[in-house]
Amino acid sequence: MITTINIYEFSDKGIRENNEDSVASVNKNYFIVCDGMGGHGHGEIASQTVAESLCAFFKALTFSVEKSNLQAALDYAVKRLDKQDDEYVDAERKMGTTVVLAALAESSVLVGHVGDSRLYHIRQSEGLLFRTKDHSQVQEWVDAEIITEEEARTHPKKNLLSRCVQPHPAKPVVMEIDELEDIQTGDYLFLCTDGVTDAMTDEEIVATLSDYYISDEDKINRIKEACAARSKDNYSGFLLKLEAEVVSIIQQNEAEVEVKENPIKVKQDFIPRIQHDNKTSAEQHSGKEPPKISVKGRIKNVIDIFCRICTIAFFICIIVWFRSCGKDEAKDINVPVYQQQNPDTIESDTGGDAKPAEELAAEPVAEPKDSTQTKETEKLEEI
Repeated sequence: MITTINIYEFSDKGIRENNEDSVASVNKNYFIVCDGMGGHGHGEIASQTVAESLCAFFKALTFSVEKSNLQAALDYAVKRLDKQDDEYVDAERKMGTTVVLAALAESSVLVGHVGDSRLYHIRQSEGLLFRTKDHSQVQEWVDAEIITEEEARTHPKKNLLSRCVQPHPAKPVVMEIDELEDIQTGDYLFLCTDGVTDAMTDEEIVATLSDYYISDEDKINRIKEACAARSKDNYSGFLLKLEAEVVSIIQQNEAEVEVKENPIKVKQDFIPRIQHDNKTSAEQHSGKEPPKISVKGRIKNVIDIFCRICTIAFFICIIVWFRSCGKDEAKDINVPVYQQQNPDTIESDTGGDAKPAEELAAEPVAEPKDSTQTKETEKLEEI
């Protein structure tokens, strides 16, 4: 977020009889400087009307300003200026004004201008970073390399504008809009009318605002002193010292938790369930309802559980299949030979002919001889 540390405002008629400049601000976010065109009818009315109209438009905004809002604000100001012009039909020439404004957004500064009122972006360690380009005849000649910057400062037609804010324009007034994204704490924005730039060169303005050894108040006083001594016009402006705050943006769709070097993303739909399971005792006794899980979250939970069950069932089926295969192989290896033959016949151990099982069962079984009786018989035979 871009905010201001210091704000200094000044507006003086100088050697003129009346002050046709107008300065205004809204909520320390919008800063406007207008310079009523000298020699035109009711220049002070034009500058005041445009400044007040821009303020009214920005006050009505309920969201952060964008580039398109600046042009819309100017269109609104021109319509208000049309009504003012209708009340001054006796004026010999149309009223008109320049305008330069700065809008502090979330991470940048939007700059809009019409005419030769300027905005400077200055950093003490680097000097001039940005300056608006005048909408004037001499600036066009400088761009075309017809004259130099130094010659343009003293040219007799330096006040002849190529673009300004006037009522009932023949074609829409287009605001030139720039966005300053490189903003650091301590940077200066200086908005001013041509009464200031008539009295001071760009180098003098930058040197004054880049001076480390004087306060911001002394800097603005030096500018005012230079204008009082050398300016031939009204001189007005804003000096803003900026602060760039770092704001962490939490995404609405997912919350990210970093554990060591491995980021773990936790879907936001699961966060209410975690909060519900870990309610504190204070929440239980407060009578507050725990946050409800959205329909989308419930569907995701069901799908997650279903996938887990399918995975477990798949592995169980694989294990059962492997075990059944192992039992079948064991049976094939351990089957005796006689179980594969005809059960009605059994081959004899001596290699003889096979006999039916019924005949073998009918034959008498020879009883084993006693070994002691056999020995006694052999002794008697020897005698």
